[in-house]
Parts: sequence; structure tokens; C-alpha cells
Amino acid sequence: MPVTDPSAPARAPEVPRLGHEWSLHVADVATGRTLVDRHAAEPRMPASNMKIITAAAALITFGASHRFTSTAHLDGDGLVTVRGGGDPSFNAQAIVDIAAAVAERWRPSARLPRVMVDIGLYPPFTPAPGWSPDFLPYEVRPVVPLAPAIHASMAPHEWSGMQVAAAIGRRTGGAVFIGTGGLPPGAECIARVGSERVDDLVRRMLLVSSSNVAEALARNVAIARGLPATWDGVRRGLEGAMRDAGFRIDGCRFVDGSGLSRRVVVRTELITDILVEAAAARRHPALGVIADALPVAGLTGTLRMQKGWFPDDRHAAVFGRVRAKTGTLRDVAALSGYVDHRSGRRSAFSVLVNGCDGWAAREAVTALVAGMVV
Repeated sequence: MPVTDPSAPARAPEVPRLGHEWSLHVADVATGRTLVDRHAAEPRMPASNMKIITAAAALITFGASHRFTSTAHLDGDGLVTVRGGGDPSFNAQAIVDIAAAVAERWRPSARLPRVMVDIGLYPPFTPAPGWSPDFLPYEVRPVVPLAPAIHASMAPHEWSGMQVAAAIGRRTGGAVFIGTGGLPPGAECIARVGSERVDDLVRRMLLVSSSNVAEALARNVAIARGLPATWDGVRRGLEGAMRDAGFRIDGCRFVDGSGLSRRVVVRTELITDILVEAAAARRHPALGVIADALPVAGLTGTLRMQKGWFPDDRHAAVFGRVRAKTGTLRDVAALSGYVDHRSGRRSAFSVLVNGCDGWAAREAVTALVAGMVV
């Protein structure tokens, strides 16, 4: 499918293996001009391509260098409360820093520390409307404001609390994790620890399709806009961020940040608008992170050869020329990103396929995108 001439939109090919419920939009990155339009204004389920929208909302709201801050507090009875600040990347360094701060104030004659986590920044977790029950905890875990980068658990905050207790115990001779609760009155803040930077969180989310990062970022966007960290707040937060940034969201319906919900629908036009802006970085320079973070065909992330996209030598010419976000549900196949043409031009594209076997449709989507590399 040649798309190198930006003078007029080309007619998209019919692909019988994709059925009738699919949309394609291709735009020239340099000019923003539409090159190919097949039902691009028709909203479709995007699966994990929703993460491109979540990434844009987070980068626009916070900027690339922002970190979400969690705090540790100590009261006079030796109770350590770790208060989650919206961090989906709670890591070893944060744990060591909190343990060091506690050990500095602990005396051998004192009661052994007890550790509690405060996850009150987000409301009690409920699955998003449209989520399949079997998504938890492997496709996505319960969304809490203090969770490790990689951990499939129904209670990731408890894992964080237990790791903090273990680290404190190595310095004090013992400590115990006692569960969750609110911050006690009068407790002193003894440590502040930051998450990974927003740009690094976005890179990981897009590279490996982390739904855990996506849902934390979506809640944090809601909070930053003065909204509750509920599913309705997530919807309004993402909508507000997109509108304020100048993106048209008519016809779209946001439900979660990951796209796992079957109630999410977006237009391919919206995705390519974001991708064009990310590549050009004219109005929103922070969006440039998205252009650099997408997996590379045949090489990285969810586009590595063994992942089922561009799987064999037939597509060797595409390797390194396509960068894209994947998305698959049982009846959804999606791929959105960039094609670097042999002419030196770059196009942004988005293809969303609904109403078919999502896994089986990937081969046809792959062939469709590979045909753009001319």
C-alpha cells in the first residue's frame, strides 16, 4: 500500500481476513496531512493502543521529569507508616532509603518497628467497567498508590510493606508488617522517596505494555486535575487532558488507562494526531517521549520476533522501519505507530480491528503495515 505521496488520501485496501469492523488512518508526520483513511472517524475498541492516549495525558499533565512522591512517617510508638503517592515503580532504592531513615532514629532499647502502608490516595479498588474477571492479577493487578514495578499480586501494597519491614529489620534486629491503615496523628515525616520519572514510566508502559503503569498514571492524571481517583475520575481526567491539549475526542469513550475495558472506544484519527504531534513536538515537546518509546519491529518490547508480530523472514525488510504499540484482546487486534519509508519520509498510522479473533488477525495487520514500507 504506497503512502509516500501526501498530495491526496489513498484508498485503503480491503483485507478480507480483517472482516468489516476495522479502521485505518495514516498521516504524513511532516505535514499532518491524511494519506489513507478507512473509516478513521469510526470509534473502535483499541485494546492496549489506549496506552498511547494515557501516555500523552500523563506527559502533558506532569511533564517528562516529574516523580510521584511517597512518604514514610514515624510516630512515638515505633509505628512506621509508608504513605503511597501514586508510585507504580516502588523499588529497592526507595525501600533502602526508608529503612535507613528509620534506623537512624531507632534506639536498641526501643520497641521493634512495626510497618503499615497507607493507600488512601486512591479509593478502595474495584475492577473497571468492562474488565474480564480473569484479568486479575496477571494482565493487571489491583490499582494502589504504592506498588512494585513488576509483581503480579492481588495486594501489591502488602508486598511493598513487607519489603520495607524486612529492610528495616536487617538494620534494627527485627520489624513486622502489620497491614494497611491511615496516617496516625502527629507522626513525623522522616523520608520522601520518588517514583521513576514520568518519561521512564511511559517508556516501560509502551515498551512492554504495562497495564499496571497505565492505570496508576491515569489515576494520577485525575488527581492532578482535582478529580477523584475513581473510574469516573479517570475518564474525566483523560478527557480533560486531551481537550486542553487541543486533541479532538468526539466519538471516543475512555473508561480505563490500559484499554483492557471492552467499553473503551477511540478513533484512529485521534491516535495518529497524537503520534504526529509526538514526532513533531511542536505544541507539546514532552510528547516526544512517545515517539522514542514505541517498540521496534523485530527487535524490542512487544514487537520482538517471538511475540507474534512481524514474526519471520518475510518481514525482515520491515525490521527497524516500524515502531508501534501493539494491542490484542480476544476480538481486537490493534497496531499504531510509525513507518519510516525508504524515501526518507515518516508516516504515523493506526489500525484498529474489531469483531475478529484478535490473535489470528495479527498476521493480516502485520502484512498491512509491512506493505506501507515502500
